[in-house]
Amino acid sequence: MSKNEECKKLINENAETIRETHGGNDLKVICDGIVDEKTFDAQERKLLFLLKEVNGNMSSGGSIDYENEGRDFIDITRERAEKQGDVPKNWKELCYWTYAIKYPDHSFAKAENCGKKLLEVAIVNIKKTPGKGTTDDKELNAAVKGYGDVIRDEISIIAPDLVICGGTYEYAKKIYGQPNEEKLDCGAKSFFIESGTGKEIRFVEFVHPGARVTLAATYAYAKELGNKFNLQTKAADISAKKIH
Repeated sequence: MSKNEECKKLINENAETIRETHGGNDLKVICDGIVDEKTFDAQERKLLFLLKEVNGNMSSGGSIDYENEGRDFIDITRERAEKQGDVPKNWKELCYWTYAIKYPDHSFAKAENCGKKLLEVAIVNIKKTPGKGTTDDKELNAAVKGYGDVIRDEISIIAPDLVICGGTYEYAKKIYGQPNEEKLDCGAKSFFIESGTGKEIRFVEFVHPGARVTLAATYAYAKELGNKFNLQTKAADISAKKIH
């Protein structure tokens, strides 16, 4: 069974709880995970974006009608990422951030054609039902309380080295029981956990891809994280790097 199949099985087994948490038996449950498993597995250091929810309603600005779409979120994401640049605006932010983290010595200009970088990452949403454009914090807190263990298990299955919390850092802390956090040189908060297999997974605070911050600014910030964790260095282990 592939990791995405494991994630899908996990989410579907908890679909009733997910729907009950958000008050609707007819709600679409979103299965997320690794965008492209072959590409993801080829990465020496693996990157996961922990986001809030998918905007699944076309009338509220969503680019894809996830509420009525028969295919999985991951299948749609992969298909669009394979078409260079054919991704929604917020996903383009993720492409640029991935490029900056993987290649921190490259300039912003060199990242112009980085649309396919989304194929290298995993995407996990805290809320497993479609949103309406503006995320309700009460719904996110309900998700953490109602099925935080599902999110935790899903991340363990994917087993990334680095989790970029796109506006979700405080929720991640709640999911993992308020772990002790540290502060990086760039000012970001961070904590790490050990997965069931003993692997260290580090979580780092970051802005939401839809935040009103310039792409150039977030790209520079992502480069700092790239220099800190060096996801392309084979010999270095993230856990061995000194955290300030």
